[in-house]
Amino acid sequence: FPVTISPREIKVKGEDNVESIALDLFKSLPMPVIVKPRSSGSSLGVSVAKNFDDLIKALDHARGFGEEIVVEEYLSGKEIISGFIDNFRGEDTYHTIPVQVKHNGNHFDWSFKNGKKLSEDLDYVHLPETLQNAIRTKIWSQIKQ
Repeated sequence: FPVTISPREIKVKGEDNVESIALDLFKSLPMPVIVKPRSSGSSLGVSVAKNFDDLIKALDHARGFGEEIVVEEYLSGKEIISGFIDNFRGEDTYHTIPVQVKHNGNHFDWSFKNGKKLSEDLDYVHLPETLQNAIRTKIWSQIKQ
C-alpha cells in the first residue's frame, strides 16, 4: 500500500515581499499547492492555490496567522489522518486508529470542519491492518524529524 506524506514543501517567512515569494514558488512547485501558516492548528489559515493570483492571496491570508508559512505540493486522493498520544494506556506513544476524511470536493479546512458535526466529516472505514501500520509508521517518521 503506497503511503505518501506531501513530498515537496517549502517554508517561507511572511514578512518578505509576497509577490516575489509567489513568483519563486510558482516556478518551483506545480500548481495547485496548499498554503498554510506553520504555527496554526485546526487548519486555520489554510488555502488551496490553483494559479499565481490564488497563490498571492493565499500567502497574504496565511501570514495573517503567523510569520512562517509552509507551501506544499497538493496531493489528490484519499486523506487519512491518525493521531499520537504521549503516555496513554500504558504506552509511551499511543497510536490512534487511522480515519479517512470526507471532502465532498472541499479541502479539510477550519470552516469545513466546523460546518458539521465531526462525525459527518470523518469516515470510519475499516483499513487493513497492514495499511494502518504503514500509515502510522510513515506519519511517526515525519513527526520524529
